[in-house]
Amino acid sequence: MSTIAIMVPDSPDVREVLTAEDGVFGSARPGTLIIDFSSIRPDVTVELAKEAKEKGFRILDAPVSGGEVGAVNAALSIMVGGEAADFDEAKEIFDAVGKTIVHVGPNGSGQRVKAANQLVVAGNIQLLAEAIVFLEAFGVDVAAAVEVLLRQSQRAFDMDYQVSLAFDNISSPELDGYGVDHVKVAEGLGCKAIRVHDPEELAEAFARATSTAQEFRVPVVVEVILERVTNIAMGVELGGVNAFEALAISSADAPTAIARLD
Repeated sequence: MSTIAIMVPDSPDVREVLTAEDGVFGSARPGTLIIDFSSIRPDVTVELAKEAKEKGFRILDAPVSGGEVGAVNAALSIMVGGEAADFDEAKEIFDAVGKTIVHVGPNGSGQRVKAANQLVVAGNIQLLAEAIVFLEAFGVDVAAAVEVLLRQSQRAFDMDYQVSLAFDNISSPELDGYGVDHVKVAEGLGCKAIRVHDPEELAEAFARATSTAQEFRVPVVVEVILERVTNIAMGVELGGVNAFEALAISSADAPTAIARLD
């Protein structure tokens, strides 16, 4: 069976390559395995996979992570969505360009894992930026400090550790079996944390968070457990108590953890 691999910038580009009059769907032999290494919208991937199957093709979404260095060194991480049999058939191709290669589910799953990966990457960049501001404020040699952070503090940025920390604290007894215990997660990552159950405790919690952050020079997480608030997001930064109360009243999607970084 023949295999066609594509890697283009965005969803419209993939659609054009596959569905144009002179594109892959109109030119390739039935049964061809199509591997899309592009990082695009999962819904577009699912839609194109359905069309591919209707036309007699097989398709895998296989977005990559690792940047130019990973590509040059054939050390990319590849998250693959599609049929397991097709993944097995394409393994030799994946091995030629990647190091961490995982089949994560049906079509679209690869793109969803890539999106999750980008969230983690963005979060780490934001944390590093906060750390640099903190170091500069105290006149530390930032270049030397960053070298220490990268070489000696790997655990704080270790994905295995972060994921296990979150999973170990899901459905915590302190939360009546619901949600992630953000207090334990925050403390496990070296932060300080305060839990609040009563809206009337918010003002005092924010005051404590501010003084704690100033005293220990670390982020402080205020976890708010309110019956009317759905546990949707962690780490949303709000300007004060009033902003949180307004959000809690107006929306069920209010955050239960507020990072106080000042």
